[in-house]
Amino acid sequence: MLAGAVLLAAGCGSSKPAGTGTASSSHATSSSHGASVAGVSTAKARATTFAHLVNLVGRDVPGMRLLAPERERTTRTPSSEEVARCATGRVPQRIVLVRSAAFRSAPAAEGVVQTELERVSSSVEVKPSAAVAAHDIAAAHSARGRRCLARSLARLIEGSSRLAHAATSIAPLPFPLPGAPGSFGVRLAITATPPGGRPKHVYIDNFGFVVGPAEVSLTTTGAPRPVPTPTDRRLLALLYGRAKAHSL
Repeated sequence: MLAGAVLLAAGCGSSKPAGTGTASSSHATSSSHGASVAGVSTAKARATTFAHLVNLVGRDVPGMRLLAPERERTTRTPSSEEVARCATGRVPQRIVLVRSAAFRSAPAAEGVVQTELERVSSSVEVKPSAAVAAHDIAAAHSARGRRCLARSLARLIEGSSRLAHAATSIAPLPFPLPGAPGSFGVRLAITATPPGGRPKHVYIDNFGFVVGPAEVSLTTTGAPRPVPTPTDRRLLALLYGRAKAHSL
């Protein structure tokens, strides 16, 4: 758009007849705008293909069943927008965000009460540049970022009748694959105690890293105990290997 404005200004200063100059500059503006749109479209297409190649698929989690299909996230929820602004201090930027299919542990045999649950998914968010990705992931998983998330979570719990009797904590976790750039690990622990009931524990672990302009993350949920570390390590190794093999 800026390039189109410059061309338009140049056309207006021309010594050509008014009709000719206007048509010429209009054509230049249109061409420049078209090139800009095409460039953005190409960047998004490449980013989307990269995300599809990296994200978890069914064969990565044998024994688990599909819970939700892979999908692109085209809108931001008010809470996620707020957390991102709070943590980074600026308006969030991205080219595309693709969440993998979600998978959960297979149901128990008929007549058997399922007492344990595991769920896994991944996501790939491509930012405008490697510098933006590095800045955002560092800010989101800093002490300040965790405080921002904690405040947003507290408000969510206050407004939810289902979580009215829940207690939460957020703490950093060691990253299972040392050396990955921009790597992080964080655990959200939730203890919900319904009136007259027994406490129920849920652990949501989120791990991630940066490869160029892409932020890749893995989320595992376990109840009543966290998903085992060997599972986290194996899935992260898959994601990291794919991200390195299919660089943007």
